[in-house]
Amino acid sequence: MGAVLAVSVGAAWLLCRSSGREVREAVDVLEAVRSRGLGARWPETSRADWFLVRADGRPVAWRAMARRRAQGADLPFVGADVLVRPGLYQATETWALNADATAGSYSAAERVAGERLRVDIVLADGQVTVTQQQGMIILRASSPAPRNYLPEGLMQTVAAAVAERRTAARFKLVFNERLNREGFVHFGWALVADAGQGPAGARKVRLATSRAGADSGVIYEIAPDGRVAAIDTGDARWVRVGVEEVAAVFPDAPRRVQALLGPAR
Repeated sequence: MGAVLAVSVGAAWLLCRSSGREVREAVDVLEAVRSRGLGARWPETSRADWFLVRADGRPVAWRAMARRRAQGADLPFVGADVLVRPGLYQATETWALNADATAGSYSAAERVAGERLRVDIVLADGQVTVTQQQGMIILRASSPAPRNYLPEGLMQTVAAAVAERRTAARFKLVFNERLNREGFVHFGWALVADAGQGPAGARKVRLATSRAGADSGVIYEIAPDGRVAAIDTGDARWVRVGVEEVAAVFPDAPRRVQALLGPAR
């Protein structure tokens, strides 16, 4: 009994120590991104990276990860992530950030089997404010942003930074479907960790979250230019392709992205 307890306490101590190191690394990654400014990693013009997932050799879903700059705006670093599996699932996220990601706004709409969820998040003056609407239910919550809070729209940027640093970083973030019924924000965690060399010079980065569990993991393949080359969710592999290949199967896809960010590139 005593030996088992000692081993359990020792394992817990090591886990806490590792977690603390990962939190500090997340703070360092965010500080490095902010000191360089988002302009160092954001495209000068509108750009969308397109992905397809296939089942039995045929495309069944598409995704676009897009970014652009809104010159003269208070929040000029704009982005969107659109994921559609016709007839089953669709989700749209849009965001805008200032130059050092200390202020931003985010909106998401998700529909699964006819159920719709809308989420709006504002980061301002060190405070995170979340509004969630599901059916007739509207919930509003606000809490101070943790030091390792990952602003919405910054995941691709920090994934590239983690790949460059060959490190692991634990961030706090908001999960859209986690309803904040008590008036304060329930932050979850995301562990972003370098996972070794990938194909064609890419670097693998593993994303595990408190929502899916520590043993879960989505693998992002980050190309040398910092763009996502592929995404492996375990049950599907999203591969980056040209917009023409997506439009050949899903002709409305470019129009949807254009409506969010301007002409797709």
